[in-house]
Amino acid sequence: MANEEIIKRYQESVFGQGPTTAADETFTGVSEQGIPVTQAQDIIQRNQPYVTDAPLAPFQKLGNVLLPGQPFGKQNRWLMNAEQKKIHEARQLESQSYMKKKDEVRDRLGIIFDKAQKRIEETDDPAKKDEYRKMVLKAKNDILAASGLTEADFAPVGAQTYSLYDEAGLFTTAPNPYPVVEAAGYMGLGTYGSIKGFNKGVNLGLVKKFMQGASKGFVRGKGGFWGVLQGRSLEELSALAPRTSDMK
Repeated sequence: MANEEIIKRYQESVFGQGPTTAADETFTGVSEQGIPVTQAQDIIQRNQPYVTDAPLAPFQKLGNVLLPGQPFGKQNRWLMNAEQKKIHEARQLESQSYMKKKDEVRDRLGIIFDKAQKRIEETDDPAKKDEYRKMVLKAKNDILAASGLTEADFAPVGAQTYSLYDEAGLFTTAPNPYPVVEAAGYMGLGTYGSIKGFNKGVNLGLVKKFMQGASKGFVRGKGGFWGVLQGRSLEELSALAPRTSDMK
């Protein structure tokens, strides 16, 4: 099915049931995963590698040096290794394949339902009508079973469900498409305070102050789950930094 038909269907189910808190309520294209997006979402997604991923990369790289397992930057295009890029691409293809499969199954079921409805309307025999209904029900179940889909996969996507894809907060009253930009200001203040208090040698107080500043930046930046998680990690690291008085 063409993207235009997918966009039309989502436009009706997401925005056609009443007003939402989103400023932009018109889908204009589809994402890399095949999900309809507004122009605002498309701009944010295209700018993310430069406005969000690039500024985060140095801090995520530092976190990977300090913590085992390299937990940060697995979704950052500037830090992905070859294996992570393959996983990212595979997930995109999987999502696209899922959307395509749903459209193909929906088309097949639509054709069967239309033909069955015509036959039911053409006959006055109640037994025949019942027979056609049973036939179309069996055909539907067989097609769903063969595709690995269920009726739940075809439930209309409402505004509340779609908002789960809204990482930029565009469906809220306080959207923040680039939380890292705001967070950078708080990180900068933390770095300035650390440098100002620097004396000589390895100043562990500088490290602790920087971590605290960076953590505050992530939390105030309202970066969603990962932003809070990264802020929490930096906060814990700062708490583990030894006091300079203990080193004397």
